[in-house]
Amino acid sequence: MQAGNVDIPMKLAILNNDVLQAECKATQEPPMAMTNLEKTQNNNEWHTCHERDAQLVKNGGQAFSLVLEQCTQPLQDKMKQDAEWNVMSTSYDPLKLHRLIEKTMLAQMEDQCPFATVCEQEQGFCSFRQELLSNPQCCERFNTKVDVASAIGTTRQCQVSLEFVAQEMHGTAARPVLFKDLDSTQQQEARQDAKERHLACVFLRQSGAQHSPL
Repeated sequence: MQAGNVDIPMKLAILNNDVLQAECKATQEPPMAMTNLEKTQNNNEWHTCHERDAQLVKNGGQAFSLVLEQCTQPLQDKMKQDAEWNVMSTSYDPLKLHRLIEKTMLAQMEDQCPFATVCEQEQGFCSFRQELLSNPQCCERFNTKVDVASAIGTTRQCQVSLEFVAQEMHGTAARPVLFKDLDSTQQQEARQDAKERHLACVFLRQSGAQHSPL
């Protein structure tokens, strides 16, 4: 074997090694080199994101406590028997609490006579009073009771109020109008108006003594 041929295997191994290193470098992400301005912008965005996350956790915990306070004690007792309670109560996640409330409420409604469910909801709605609650607290709890009642299909309309609104919106003294004479769009508007007036009247009647002049 010639002396020149002795170096061929070594040169071939070095060449193969260079090829492998080149392939490895080609698959790697190039190093990021940010300017000072880009570094400042990145740090500002990171701090902003961190503050938003902290604010989200804080607001979520406040919403969790607020919703839980509005749950009746029997409802809370029922939820504490659920397997999800421990995880939910330590997470302070209002969305998880909302799902557990829906789950518990549906289970209770399935176990109860539907007439009894409607009766209990209406009794709670009609017996609600402002007492020592502030105006925002009273309004929020009142709306919650309205939403719960609406969820089971309770309406706030009667034929007398519908006829009154229909006449006021579309009739005159010379040309009386009945609710049944309105078209579907007008009937829907009259129903919504009658509902809002009914709720406004109930809300004022159930407010505290400090609002009696109203």
